[in-house]
Amino acid sequence: MKILKARLKRAMKRLAKHQSEMDAGRHWEEEAHVAELLQSNLYRIKKGMKEIEVEDWNLHGQKKVLKLNPLKEPAEQLQRQWKLSRKLRNKLFYATQFTKSTAQEIEELQVQIRQEAALAEKPILPKVIVPKEPPPIKRRFREFKTERGITIFIGKGAANNEELTFSFANGLDLWLHVANHPGCHVVMRAGKEVDDESLQDALQLALFFSKVQEDEITVAECKNLKKIKGAKKGQVSVGKHRTIFARQNPDRLERIFQRASGSSLKR
Repeated sequence: MKILKARLKRAMKRLAKHQSEMDAGRHWEEEAHVAELLQSNLYRIKKGMKEIEVEDWNLHGQKKVLKLNPLKEPAEQLQRQWKLSRKLRNKLFYATQFTKSTAQEIEELQVQIRQEAALAEKPILPKVIVPKEPPPIKRRFREFKTERGITIFIGKGAANNEELTFSFANGLDLWLHVANHPGCHVVMRAGKEVDDESLQDALQLALFFSKVQEDEITVAECKNLKKIKGAKKGQVSVGKHRTIFARQNPDRLERIFQRASGSSLKR
């Protein structure tokens, strides 16, 4: 509150200053008229003259006395008079803009002061802290469940495939990959307990995410896989394994994706 009142006091002082400058600037047209009179009678003015009497056409030809600086040349006096007129005109323009902005600032400060005064009269209620919802877990791999609840993990690109196969998978997990096409790595966390229906789900996912309609699929335990030295990420050397031919089955794929909450048939 004290800070707002101090800012308001300074703003009021600035407003008074700008208004004073506006009052002074309003005389710019009068000074411009004097310059016009001097210019019309410049041929009559001599250095050393302290004043000159001229006819003022704004006063219907009545006489008007203009003060002169006897130490200045006539042309210099005329130049200084035009300069004074322009200075006052600029002062009026800027003081008008500053007056508007300062008046708006004063109004905003007065509103803030009234609001703080009203808040000070109300009892301070304890702040209710609403717990934030935890951010959704970002899955490292695509995940699906079989009817028996066995989890199937799908890699998402070369580097992710390699991470799934060599960092995430266990030795007894089953690893699947289409034999004759580049594609995703599939890992079943089941080992030797895998049933035929779960294996068929894994075969379908291997085809689907490798964008292959039918192919032979390599199936091996992860302990029988090795990295190929100097090869690109995701390339593996397969030891003991078996090969199963499979063809995409839309009905089975639909059931797999329906079990995965919120999933759809998207690669």
